[in-house]
Amino acid sequence: HLNLDARNFPLFIRSFFNSISFFIPEVEGFVRITVERAIPFVTNKDILKEARHLIEEEVAHSKVHGQYNKLLEKEGYNLKAYEFLTKKLISFGDRFLSLKFQLAGSACIEHLVGSMGVVGIDHGIF
Repeated sequence: HLNLDARNFPLFIRSFFNSISFFIPEVEGFVRITVERAIPFVTNKDILKEARHLIEEEVAHSKVHGQYNKLLEKEGYNLKAYEFLTKKLISFGDRFLSLKFQLAGSACIEHLVGSMGVVGIDHGIF
């Protein structure tokens, strides 16, 4: 059983989580759109199934962080400026980077998030 109530996290972990949560909905949207753009090029049925599953996970993850970010805003966090910067960075990547590069970046993002989850679980953070 995972304890995902951030109020129970140690202060450092809670602060870190709060400080990265602002960009997650936008980044998850970037990953989702990138994978959707790549689907027409996928011929392997297993990979296609995994890609569609990843898209579903990204939508759910984005919603959860969107809701969490609303709570942060109620607590006085000003997330709008950071969201704006994240959107600008994603827009730059979308316009100037190839689909392959965007997929590589998406893989890096997913690996980082997965690694953070493993560390959190292994060390009893959540």
